[in-house]
Amino acid sequence: GPSRAPPNLAVHKHGLLFVTSAGNNGPALSTGGAPGTSSCCIAVGAYCSSAMMGPQYSLRAKLADIQYTWSSRGPTYDGHLNVSVSAPGGAIAPVPNWTLQGRQLMNGTSMASPNACGGITLLLSALAARGERWSPASIRRAIETTALRTPNATGSAVEVWALGRGLLQVGAALSWLEEHGGHAHCDVRFELSATTHGCSTAAGAGARGVYLREPQHSSSSEVGVDVFVRPRLHEEAPNAQRVSLDVGVTLQPSAPWLSCAPFLAL
Repeated sequence: GPSRAPPNLAVHKHGLLFVTSAGNNGPALSTGGAPGTSSCCIAVGAYCSSAMMGPQYSLRAKLADIQYTWSSRGPTYDGHLNVSVSAPGGAIAPVPNWTLQGRQLMNGTSMASPNACGGITLLLSALAARGERWSPASIRRAIETTALRTPNATGSAVEVWALGRGLLQVGAALSWLEEHGGHAHCDVRFELSATTHGCSTAAGAGARGVYLREPQHSSSSEVGVDVFVRPRLHEEAPNAQRVSLDVGVTLQPSAPWLSCAPFLAL
């Protein structure tokens, strides 16, 4: 929609990183808000560690790390993951003088987003100090690949719809870029378009992911989905680089109820 146009222009044409909050409308699914629902944005969820709880909320007993319940969850209505990574979503922070106090406890993905943005800035600063180049695609791939999956109170991993790929890990992301930054496909992003058979909603034709949420999908013995994946370079990439772009992908189902072709040539 119109809310996606400015972020797309900033990232894909001008090479900026667009870090934004995921939203504060959780814990229900599909509660993310614009502009974080845009595929080009790094939407950040809000996480609360056990170490944060004591000084910030004066808890008497130690509790397990959690994703804040109000942190918005994905996916979007057309199947996009929505939350990219998570970061601490609360802090005792300085506030304006008109509040007549020096500091205040603040909570929200609007706290998590600047925390993540500062971490990513440190990553860019380290790359600049070493004279290494980067692109929005390479930075996003680095932080999502190295993000830390964390357990919830029951010991199982926090669901990906809430946490995203995991907690931002600046040092690990830098190490990943040192090892993989020169890879031929490091600057490539992938656009997905999915059409679910028998679905007439936003998750049907031309969706950004597979989102089975219609009654006929839960009652049917088999649901077919046509998925198209397109590799994309930056809009200013030279034509020679576009012509030489050749990506081969090996596919493997991640669940026993999934099946797919074993190989995809892009």
